[in-house]
Amino acid sequence: MANRAHHHPFLAQGGANHNAVTAITDLCAYIGEVRGSAACLEPAYIAARMLGVTGDMLGCVGGRFRRAVVAGAPRTSAQARHDHLIASLERGNGDQARIAGARKDLHALACAMRQPVVRGAQSQRQKIKIENVFVARAERCNLPAMDELLAQHPSLRGMRERSGRSGAQMYQRVLSAVTIVREMDILEAGQGGATNLHCLLESISSLCAQGERFRLNLDNVLRGQPRLLAEGLRWAAMHDEEPLFLHLMPAVDPAAKLALLKQCLALAMSSSPWLAIGILQMHDPNASPAKLISRGMKEGATEEVVFAWLSQLDWMADHHCAAEVLKGLRDNQLFPGLPVMLAKRSPMVFEALLALMRQDEQRYSSYVLDLLIHAQENRDASLLEKLARG
Repeated sequence: MANRAHHHPFLAQGGANHNAVTAITDLCAYIGEVRGSAACLEPAYIAARMLGVTGDMLGCVGGRFRRAVVAGAPRTSAQARHDHLIASLERGNGDQARIAGARKDLHALACAMRQPVVRGAQSQRQKIKIENVFVARAERCNLPAMDELLAQHPSLRGMRERSGRSGAQMYQRVLSAVTIVREMDILEAGQGGATNLHCLLESISSLCAQGERFRLNLDNVLRGQPRLLAEGLRWAAMHDEEPLFLHLMPAVDPAAKLALLKQCLALAMSSSPWLAIGILQMHDPNASPAKLISRGMKEGATEEVVFAWLSQLDWMADHHCAAEVLKGLRDNQLFPGLPVMLAKRSPMVFEALLALMRQDEQRYSSYVLDLLIHAQENRDASLLEKLARG
């Protein structure tokens, strides 16, 4: 994992595309404005127009340029100002502004940037340039530069990248990536504790929630640290992070695995329906969804966890499976509460249950009666209507 702090290889890159599209869009608008005027389409004018909005490095070769002109990507809000760029071109200040090229070419660019026809809507294009600098700094995971830009231009949080990601989301993405690198380095050095691990896992979860896909060798890092490994698994169990749980589990000492699985199952039963059902399936790989739900209720799954199972798992494969789950609901005092919740929040699942009940009225008569009594006592007109149709 060398050089993670500089490259962040697990983050998809998109800032270059954003800069290119906005610069080309602005250039097309310029060409339309000057109506094909040859003088305004000289290479220096084209380059000057693009320099006015791009937040990334720009290179120009050929045409009338004596040699390649290269303007480095601005790194700060000051370097992104048009007046700063013009002054740097006039001075040929390569060290500070990272500008290279023949002196006459740089002067020609500065002169072109001063032309009203090139400046266009100056304030709007300056805003676009600042946004493009922010996107380019995000692409490079340069958090200090992003902090500086946000301090000068708080409105950047509300900007939108071409992909649709907001400035605030870009910042959070980079913050999470930087945090992951920092905490991984600490843990790899054997110097971290539970606080470092929690910070790392929360950042990983944040990136995953934004659709990022990457892989870290966290299992190997924690393999020799059983206390932290167990803490990572417990964190995953509490936050329904099944991929992380499965990633870490092989690193557990086989002698400690059963006891740790029991701990994690107890935690998952309160708020992590999919990890909980996954752990139950580890104990009984061939069990049907109905059997797993029934066992989960016996193990103390919360109402919300059981509801997630009922609304999204195929537990009505046949009458035996459905009856097994309904009996479990009744035994655990979750009937008729959860079916009523299904009727309101997952009506299609509830309708499927009613259809199954109609097929064998004798088997389900007591359950239908309980639902009917509940509907009458609570004056639930919607439920009464559904039952009447059945």
